[in-house]
Amino acid sequence: MKSNEIGISLSFFGGYEPGFGPDAHLPLMAANGLSTAEVWPTLIPPRNRMAFLEPLRCSFEDAGLRVNSVHTPFGVPLDISSPDRAVRAQGLSEALRCLDGVRLLGGRYLIVHPSSEPIEDAERSARIAQCQESLRVLGDAVDPD
Repeated sequence: MKSNEIGISLSFFGGYEPGFGPDAHLPLMAANGLSTAEVWPTLIPPRNRMAFLEPLRCSFEDAGLRVNSVHTPFGVPLDISSPDRAVRAQGLSEALRCLDGVRLLGGRYLIVHPSSEPIEDAERSARIAQCQESLRVLGDAVDPD
């Protein structure tokens, strides 16, 4: 890894028109000094996710760019701190899928939002505890030992 790299956060390739996609734009980014990128979930469609990621990995490699991180989807229905078990499970499920993307794309980091605001003061400590547990689950998935 170089020091003082310039990267970009990408969320615009999902559902792109012909001619507007990774193969067209990643080389332009590399030619203009970018070396690394964060990939957002809109770039990784829920259906056939793994079939989409392999060509994307090749596009990054061909352009000479590196995926540094994958950003998990977030918001109230995917809040990993939610007291609602189903919401928390859905958020964790999406984060674990994104972790698969980190691995396949050769990234180093999974970026997560620990909660969705606003959170009432009365429930904050319980939400922190739920978030800590969710992060433990993700940590175990990264390093099961």
